[in-house]
Amino acid sequence: MKRTTFYAWLLLTAAVSTLALYWMAGGSIALQKAALGMVVFFVVFTQLMYHLGLRSSRSANPFLFTQIFMVSVLFKIVLLTLFVVVLLKLMEVNPRQLAAPLGTTYVLFTILETWVLMRLSKLRA
Repeated sequence: MKRTTFYAWLLLTAAVSTLALYWMAGGSIALQKAALGMVVFFVVFTQLMYHLGLRSSRSANPFLFTQIFMVSVLFKIVLLTLFVVVLLKLMEVNPRQLAAPLGTTYVLFTILETWVLMRLSKLRA
């Protein structure tokens, strides 16, 4: 997968996610800031996974790509949980208001991340 293709899809996913989250937030400034923070979190994490996946797909170790993918799932869940706790404490957002935006963002970026990693795994073959 070319870098330009990856970044084009990442930008598109971030834009769609941001628009959807701002629509869901309504007039709540705290929820809009939390939504923007979620998008930034997922953009950074997806970029990190792309670069790690690209390097591991070129590695001599045939199991490195799978190991990185498995660890990244656990790492993403732990970081996301910590991020949500910080959002709830600092921004004083109602947890019920955060559920739908978080779920939407998580699904959109996980689909992109899975698609990108599948394409990168085919580089090995």
